[in-house]
Amino acid sequence: MSLTNCIVTEPLDSIAEGQSALAGDKFDLKLQTFAQGETVEGGISSLGEEVGAILEGTFEVDAAGEHYELTAGEAIVIPPNEPRAWRCVSEKGVLYRAIVRLTDEQVAV
Repeated sequence: MSLTNCIVTEPLDSIAEGQSALAGDKFDLKLQTFAQGETVEGGISSLGEEVGAILEGTFEVDAAGEHYELTAGEAIVIPPNEPRAWRCVSEKGVLYRAIVRLTDEQVAV
């Protein structure tokens, strides 16, 4: 069977440390391991809807003007055009993020 329109990735859960990622024309998938205190932030203008799932540990999430503390097994959907920041507050954390990238037309709306 030939897949000419689909992208098949290496298993994203196979990372031991660091980050595993896949980028398409309009999305990014990231699986990243964090140490306590490590952060990742996203700007407002280029990011669309984001789904983030905590696979291990605890993260503080600041998104769309709100603050959350999420633990393993919990997830969040962040609306487009909103700032977001993730901070690992446990000794180790694993975060899975699926992010839609906005086109220039969508950013202008």
